[in-house]
Amino acid sequence: MNEPLFTLRGLSKVYPGTTALKSIDLELRKGEVHAIVGENGAGKSTLIKILTGAVQKTTGSLVWDGTPVEFAGPPDALKLGIAAIHQEVVLCPHLSVAANLYLGHEETNFGMMRRRKMLSDGRALLERVGFDIDASRRLGDLTIGQQQLVATARAAAGDTRLIIFDEPTAYLTRSETDQLFKLIRELNTRGVTIVYISHRMEEILELADRASVMRDGSLISTHQVKGVDAEPLTARLVKDMVAREVADVHFKAEVPIGEELIRVEGLSGEDFGDISLTVRRGEIVGLYGLIGSGRSEFVETLFGRRKQSAGSVTWCGKPLRIRSERDAVKAGIALLPESRRDQGLCLNLPVRLNLNLASYPSISFGGLIRRGDERRNASSQVKALSIRTSGVEVNASSLSGGNQQKVVLGKWLIPGADLFIVDEPTVGVDVGAKSEIYKLFAKLLEEGAGIILISSYLPEVYDLADMLHVFRKGKVAASAAPNSTSHEAILAAAIGA
Repeated sequence: MNEPLFTLRGLSKVYPGTTALKSIDLELRKGEVHAIVGENGAGKSTLIKILTGAVQKTTGSLVWDGTPVEFAGPPDALKLGIAAIHQEVVLCPHLSVAANLYLGHEETNFGMMRRRKMLSDGRALLERVGFDIDASRRLGDLTIGQQQLVATARAAAGDTRLIIFDEPTAYLTRSETDQLFKLIRELNTRGVTIVYISHRMEEILELADRASVMRDGSLISTHQVKGVDAEPLTARLVKDMVAREVADVHFKAEVPIGEELIRVEGLSGEDFGDISLTVRRGEIVGLYGLIGSGRSEFVETLFGRRKQSAGSVTWCGKPLRIRSERDAVKAGIALLPESRRDQGLCLNLPVRLNLNLASYPSISFGGLIRRGDERRNASSQVKALSIRTSGVEVNASSLSGGNQQKVVLGKWLIPGADLFIVDEPTVGVDVGAKSEIYKLFAKLLEEGAGIILISSYLPEVYDLADMLHVFRKGKVAASAAPNSTSHEAILAAAIGA
């Protein structure tokens, strides 16, 4: 494991007006799991792009198995056996799982694809890596987590020597995470090197041999993980990442709970039924469950994005009929959806426009936008939320995941709301940004708002929620205040144990 596979020397990347990487020296050893941690915007994504040939370095050298190499594009990296599993799946949703597994390496006979052979081989591959997925299904019909596993199986199928995982468990269920970790350990025994990028410290501690910390484009430190006491190591990694102490990442302020804000009784719709709950001012109501348990479908219906088939909603003591998103917004309900990239942002449009999406009715007159108000709104939110951006005119796609999430939050803070529904608010968000988001939640509660928090990450919803509802197969399987139950009881309710 001590023999280097990929060595980076003095690696830098400079874009007009910014330096993304600053003289990185890093050694990735054969057969190790090397974790890379850091805040959003630390340079991890740029590093991945250089390692996979998607972006060319500005200065420095790359040495692969003792030989200097240059990448003109991703095919050069693929030829060496370098693969990356990105947080956002980049396969073809309209094709079958089998077709995606062999995309670019299709089985052919006289120019005709051998679909049956690919299907048979695909089933064998998925069985070999331990993923319970039907190879004949259309990829787009799978959950995001299952699509992630398909991408992983594809990378593990060939003569891959280095696999880069970027937040691989963000959308995985507990069972799928176990399957992934089992495969990573198996790949290790075959001598495959793993680069593992995650904001979840418990995963780093469980899997990694070593961990490197990046901050502001620089490599700050590298630590031995295996065989080291977890508590002081975690404290050191966090301190190196954020350059300050983060005593309590899951920050929760003590806010007096006020009057009832919303009451839902017997609400039913597509993929869920008979849900009843209340949210009061100053209260966080947590919804926990496996992906596909119906929690996201429930809140999308509550927000008017989906049609309800039964049930009633009472808002501030009066009946409320929500037929569309416009009705929800008018009442004072805001939704931060599960996928910020697909549902929460216009990625190819400026930060300025994204921050004002919910405010244009109030800053427009006769179809004309008051540009001064638009710019002031955007600039004030960038400052208030510490959004890292070179300006409000850059596209949202150029921001890191944590800063994109801040933009999604910021667009609702301008018009304001009484109930904030936040679905997976910290997926792919670093430890420092998480703390900032949690403190923002506290500020909203102090101002009299209520929050519905959905999270697949049990420690998050357990630590933050005042009341917790566990979803399973479209129903509420259990309800309790977190301080009156345990992690084990919550998990048991979620999986039906």
